[in-house]
Amino acid sequence: MTTTTSGGRSTTSKRYGSDYNWGRCPRVLKSQIKKHHQLSGCWPESVHADKIYRNQENRRYCKKHGIRLSGQPLGRPPKDAQISREIRKQVYQDEVERNAVEGRFGQAKRRFGLGRVMCKLASTAESAVLVSFLVVNLGRWLKAILFWLFYNLRIPSQIGSPLQSWQGLCVEI
Repeated sequence: MTTTTSGGRSTTSKRYGSDYNWGRCPRVLKSQIKKHHQLSGCWPESVHADKIYRNQENRRYCKKHGIRLSGQPLGRPPKDAQISREIRKQVYQDEVERNAVEGRFGQAKRRFGLGRVMCKLASTAESAVLVSFLVVNLGRWLKAILFWLFYNLRIPSQIGSPLQSWQGLCVEI
């Protein structure tokens, strides 16, 4: 399965072939990019993928569509120190942005039981992973809704609602 994080929302898509060496199959990255294009109507500015996905065919595909693929560029490093510094800075920024996806996996493993999936069938394991990411997204949406409710209930209390009378109930010991 592959995971995409965009705007704080994590999405997963179907399984592709073998559990190992997915990056050797260029259709995985291409299908994710095409899916993003269909949903948003534009090509992504950059793609932050594991090293295994940074093969020449995927690089050509991304270059053809004007997408920057994260990581070190192929070939020798440039002689100009300024360009080399800019490349290192961009690689570092790509790694920082990629932490959002890795953080979602870590959160799903720690808080939502993704690390304890021990299913025998591939379809059952896939269902468990999808449910786990559904719960991660629902938790994020619930947090946003509760924040919105708290914020909107707090503002009237400052204007003079009955909630202000509760402040006198606090007693210091």
